[in-house]
Order: sequence, then structure tokens, then C-alpha cells
Amino acid sequence: MNDHPHNHIREAVDYALDSPKTRSSDMQTYTFTVILGDQTEMTEDLAEALAAAGCDDGLAGSSGGVAAVIFDRQAESLEQAVRSAIADVQKAGCRAAWVKIEPQDLVGAAPAGASTAAGKQGLAG
Repeated sequence: MNDHPHNHIREAVDYALDSPKTRSSDMQTYTFTVILGDQTEMTEDLAEALAAAGCDDGLAGSSGGVAAVIFDRQAESLEQAVRSAIADVQKAGCRAAWVKIEPQDLVGAAPAGASTAAGKQGLAG
């Protein structure tokens, strides 16, 4: 009964999907904005260059003479997400002037075991 060939295949698939290489539970999506220091307007060519350089998980735009890319980047940590986004922006020939992270986006980025209240106090102070 349990020796049906499909049961073994199902077990193998379940095992493979739960392996560390395919498990995505360590990955989180981090939202932040990279402000471009050398651009005042997001042109179509610049947006295409950014996408080709790996910024295809971001929304490129400009307003009030400031060009930026708003990222929703998957990574194991906020630091890895930001570092990889900056590297991709630089691959497109741009300079990252600064990174803007909203307080509500930091709450999910707190290290395991860190208190949310302590994280919010740290931001306020």
C-alpha cells in the first residue's frame, strides 16, 4: 500500500523542496530607496540601463530634480539587499548618493530576538 511508486516520488519531491538550497524562508523582501547622486531626471534610457544592470526589482523615477529607484529586493538581510542594490546601480553607471529606509520597513529587518519597541526607540532617539 505505501510502497506505491508514486509515494516514493512524492517523498523525494517533498524532500527536495524542503532542502536548504531550495528553501526560501531565509529570504525576505526589503523595501528601500536608492537616491541617485548624479542624475536629476529618470530618462527612459536610464531606466532601461538600470533594469539591465539588475535593478529590475525596483521602480525607477524622478521628482523635483531627484532621481531614485525604489527597491523591493529579496535577500537574507537588509544589509545584503542594500549592498547588492547599490552595486547594481553602479553597474548602470550611476552613483548612489544615499539610501532611504522608512521606519516601518526597518521593523521587519530587526535581528532575530530584537525587541520591536527597542527598535522604534532607537529610531526616535
